[in-house]
Amino acid sequence: MATHHAITEPSRGLIRRLALLFILLGLSSPVVNADEMAVRTDLKSESARLLEQRDVAAYDQRATELRRTRERTPAGIWKLSLFYKGPDNWPAAQPEAPIWTQIEEAAESYLRQHPDSPSAIVACARILVSHAWTYRGSGWGRDLSNAQRNGFDTFLERARTVLDQHRDVGSADPEWYSLRIQVMNGQGVDKATILALAREALDREPTYQPIDYVAANALLPKWGGSAQQLQQFVALAIAKSSAAEGTQAYARIMFNIARADPEPIAALAQIGVQWPVLKASLREIAVAYPDPWNLNAERAMACLVGTQTDYNAALPRVSAGLISVAWFDSLRSWPECQRRQERAQQPTIVSWAQAFIGTAPSADFVAAILGGALVALAALYFTRRPRLEEPTLLDDVVGAQPGGGGEYPRIYSTSPAWKAGIVLLAGIFLLGSLAAAWEFGVILDTRATPPGHALVFFLAMVASGAAFYIVDTLASKIVLKTDRLEIHELWRVRRILRADIDSQQTLRPPNSPAVLQLRLKAPGQRKIKLPLLWTPDAAWQAWFAPIPDADAEAAKAFAAAIDSNADLGATPAERQQRLAGARSLARNATFANVGLMVWAFVYPHPYELLLLVLTALPWVAVWIMARAPGLYTLNAPRGSGRPDLTLLLISPGFLLTLRALQDVQILDWHAVLVGAALVALVLMGSVLWALPSARDKPAVAALTLALVLAYGYGVVALGNAVLDRSIGTPYATTVYGKHVTSGRNRTPKLRLAPWGPRTTEDDVTVPWDLYRSASVGQTVCVLLRPGAFGIRWYRLAPCQPT
Repeated sequence: MATHHAITEPSRGLIRRLALLFILLGLSSPVVNADEMAVRTDLKSESARLLEQRDVAAYDQRATELRRTRERTPAGIWKLSLFYKGPDNWPAAQPEAPIWTQIEEAAESYLRQHPDSPSAIVACARILVSHAWTYRGSGWGRDLSNAQRNGFDTFLERARTVLDQHRDVGSADPEWYSLRIQVMNGQGVDKATILALAREALDREPTYQPIDYVAANALLPKWGGSAQQLQQFVALAIAKSSAAEGTQAYARIMFNIARADPEPIAALAQIGVQWPVLKASLREIAVAYPDPWNLNAERAMACLVGTQTDYNAALPRVSAGLISVAWFDSLRSWPECQRRQERAQQPTIVSWAQAFIGTAPSADFVAAILGGALVALAALYFTRRPRLEEPTLLDDVVGAQPGGGGEYPRIYSTSPAWKAGIVLLAGIFLLGSLAAAWEFGVILDTRATPPGHALVFFLAMVASGAAFYIVDTLASKIVLKTDRLEIHELWRVRRILRADIDSQQTLRPPNSPAVLQLRLKAPGQRKIKLPLLWTPDAAWQAWFAPIPDADAEAAKAFAAAIDSNADLGATPAERQQRLAGARSLARNATFANVGLMVWAFVYPHPYELLLLVLTALPWVAVWIMARAPGLYTLNAPRGSGRPDLTLLLISPGFLLTLRALQDVQILDWHAVLVGAALVALVLMGSVLWALPSARDKPAVAALTLALVLAYGYGVVALGNAVLDRSIGTPYATTVYGKHVTSGRNRTPKLRLAPWGPRTTEDDVTVPWDLYRSASVGQTVCVLLRPGAFGIRWYRLAPCQPT
């Protein structure tokens, strides 16, 4: 839990971790054996159910029984601590939710009637502490509103009052001390006072694990304590519990510190963890409670901070099956563990660089690199060999005269700016591919596997292609002579008579340089494409002026078709006015797309209206095109002047898909994909009906169909969810981990334990507020619904009271 003071530490993630500290080492396991998990789930669910039903008497009776019997789970956890953890399964998302007041009033009423019940005191205080942290939320202290600060302070103070007024009776329950330390830490009480209360608690009950966990957390350096204070407490905890449990407290405390920190090795090093002591303590736990989880905890900690000998010794003990016991327990071989330890001992870049330089490549790696490079270069070489259908080499033609005279020959090469950009970009690919090949083929465990060799081979091909592109860019040039064009490239020179060129066309792809496309007169010959990486001068323009311009010819033909199209108006003037209106509409559609993107992702409200607009827009585009035959086109070349509503047809689909990926989790993927294909085919069929000219361009039509598949997916996935009015089936699951994807669009994800029909762990995209509030080990709820179209889908949310 964060130190309160001015409330500057984060957040509910911390309180969730502190709640986890109510459980023995084993509870932090994402996956345990079925008996252990069943015991935990039953105890927490039983507690939550009794409180929700306001049956505080039954709650008191059950807690009293567990305190009297001091029962443990198979992994050695106090069952009492699990029972008291029930409220953490259903904290309402809003602190003003009526459930809080209802349960608090029931607990306070029962306490007034039974002031001699320790469990009644703990229940009342426990609800108030949970309510306080619901006000506190997940943000940084400096970002809290006055309402959040006041709510947090008010309910912590109410919990303190309950605990202090009933200290004589309440302290008979060890949970009283755990809650009191939490309140002290939240209110910023000095560490010496906390340590003194922890000493008193251990005198009363030295083996109740939550006391160890909350006190150790409060004394961590990052929360205002110090390594010396923490070591003092750990020694005290061991001394107090050694008669019953030896040194088990050491491993339990250290494990929970590790699993609550994003840098576990550094966190343990900061407080001076001793691996031999930790190893012996872990062994004591495993001997006393030989549960599979405890055996796997030995392996996980040996991987985290231990030695190869100890790791290898732990492996046979988990022969029944590896169990992931914490978020950091994802490595499955000692070399991986060793590299993680090495990286944690120094800055990441330095560690990686040393591993990069200090590891010798194998013969298989060298063979894969050379093989990939040779294959790539050979392929590039043979693609540049002269073909039978290519223009004749003029120097070999009998009677051909060399060009000359006037201002020719003229030489054009890539401009310095384009050269720098291309070399930089290709250089990134070159160095990145080589570094990745070294990482996968020399450093990581994939180095000795066929997939690793295949990946190195592919990366070598990419690196060779990048190197070729750099050299080719620097060496290439265009030479204009009086009667011919020469294209000088690496390994090839092409010479083309101007008389053999049928037409020219300038293509303007987005975010790329213009491309001059030359169509040759001889049938069957491929078009020549020249990226214009230089500034054409007057001599260039004069040389190409006699060659027919396909763009100009197409513009004339289009203008003539508009003038003669009676469907667009009674007179040429009306038809030209209709054309001007269509061009204006196409331009406005481009600008409107920016607004749609802002609406869809910056402020998607009203949500249903947004989805309705995005769903309707492609059909509006089809309707507009059908009302003006011959006026619109698909994928019109830039600068052609032809109205084009392709963006209005395609963009809403991508916005719908991105919204669906963020808002809806699909369980039956195949059904969604089938539905998406059907919707896309219907939409594309409508486009071809409204735009007959598109039928003459099968490649453009096929590309458009592929793009409108996004529309089909978004419509089916979101329609299936928005139109679903069912109540759904809730499932509780555990957060195994959390991360944010890298790249331009960072996406928050939670890794969830198996639940309901999900039999494996899974990464789920969640809203940012849920990501910030969730912590590893926390229980969250999945609401599974059948879907309006019969496609099962689900959403993730904090668990709510029933």
